[in-house]
Amino acid sequence: MICLTLADAAYSELALLKIAKIWRHYSIKALAILGLSAVLGLGIQSPAISSERAIFGEMPTRIEDYFGQYWTRLTLTNSEGDRTVTYTYSPGAMRSFFDNAEDLRLSVRFINDEAVAVRVHQNGAGFNIPADKLPSADNSTSVFDDVFAYIFGYQPPIMSRLDRQSLEPNFLQGTLHSVTYCMSEEIAMTYEWISTQDYIWFITFEQEPDCI
Repeated sequence: MICLTLADAAYSELALLKIAKIWRHYSIKALAILGLSAVLGLGIQSPAISSERAIFGEMPTRIEDYFGQYWTRLTLTNSEGDRTVTYTYSPGAMRSFFDNAEDLRLSVRFINDEAVAVRVHQNGAGFNIPADKLPSADNSTSVFDDVFAYIFGYQPPIMSRLDRQSLEPNFLQGTLHSVTYCMSEEIAMTYEWISTQDYIWFITFEQEPDCI
């Protein structure tokens, strides 16, 4: 009887160890599932990340986060020691906004590592606005809105008092026309067209305190 009791005790202890192992295994799984659920729950409750992009005043590394690895870089230093660096990037979807834009590129100019201007252009050539996206006489919604949205991550305001506010009379020199107007708060756009209104030489966005 004593031998049987000891055997039973050993068997019971082994069974308890197995149960403890199984319990520990499933407890860890349960905790992992609970942890994942908590993370997902927090993620669902978090506000959506805005796609709006801060451009002006940002460093090159931040701009690269938006538009990818730069293509080219040009560095100039003036007599005062200010360093101007211009990076070019892929134009991405903007190429599809225009005709004859195979060599389109996006450039960002930095002064002392802070972005001050954005330009859409081709290398030594112009590009064309499709006929159905030409700006109207009052500069209402056009292809420029699509360009602005691609760069800054939001549509320019349409009904605000600064919408299409002209900052200067249209500049004319021979066949070269320059147009500047507000696109959003403190952001102005200048574009130049040559001979015909659909042939664009460049589009530039800069900070403009008069756009308020």
